Parts: sequence; structure tokens; C-alpha cells
Amino acid sequence: MPIHLRIIFIKSFYGVVKMKKSLAVILLGITAFAQAESVKPAYVIGETEVLDIDKLQPYRTKMPETLKPYGGRFLARGAEPIMVEGQASKWRVVIIGFDNLALAKEWYGSVAYSAIRPIRQSSTNSRVMIVEGLPAETK
Repeated sequence: MPIHLRIIFIKSFYGVVKMKKSLAVILLGITAFAQAESVKPAYVIGETEVLDIDKLQPYRTKMPETLKPYGGRFLARGAEPIMVEGQASKWRVVIIGFDNLALAKEWYGSVAYSAIRPIRQSSTNSRVMIVEGLPAETK
């Protein structure tokens, strides 16, 4: 039997229980830290060329509310890109941040967003993608 196990068994019952509780707290802390480290944000990135601004208006009004249950937040909305490489485009950019990939996917497939997505699809040319970001750096 390894020495560290013998020491635990030699201690009184109270001491063993106390040691087990301390070990459990340490393990829980390590697990929580590891999970926090591995959580990666996700981003929905859209490029849009508006074909019919009037037809798009209901989508623009309703869409922000669909983000709330999933913690989605606009990082850029309708921004005109400043081209530094490649050909210039009339397309606008939207970037929406989520805490993780699962939430971004859930939002995109949600009933609320699925109900208004056809408005965007019929009034714009667009490309939409979901990308996973890097985990937050520890300080």
C-alpha cells in the first residue's frame, strides 16, 4: 500500500472525513477551473447585401429579441467593412457573440429566429457562418 494511503487510514475517522472533504473541494475547484478554461466563445458572422430595405425592416426590428434567451450580443451590426485586402464590396457585416458554440447553434435553430429568417433570406443576398473562438486567457 502506498505511503500516502497508509497515512490516511492511520488518522482518526474524523481526520479521514476532513481530509476527504478537503480533497473534494480541491478537486471541484480544479474541475471548475478546467471547464472555465475550455469554454470557447462563438461568433455568428454575417455578410449581407440588402436588396429591399423596406422588406427587411420587420427582420431588423424583431431579430435582436431572438438573441436574448441565448445571451447573444451584437459586436458589429450593419458595419461597412474597410477593405485592406481583396476586392471592395457593398456588403455589410454583422458579428454576434455568444458564450459558446452550443448557444450560437441553438439560437440559429430556434423557433423565434427560424420564424423571421425567411424575411432576411428574401430581402438580401447573405452569407452566415458560425465560428468558435479561442478560450479566454487566464491572467
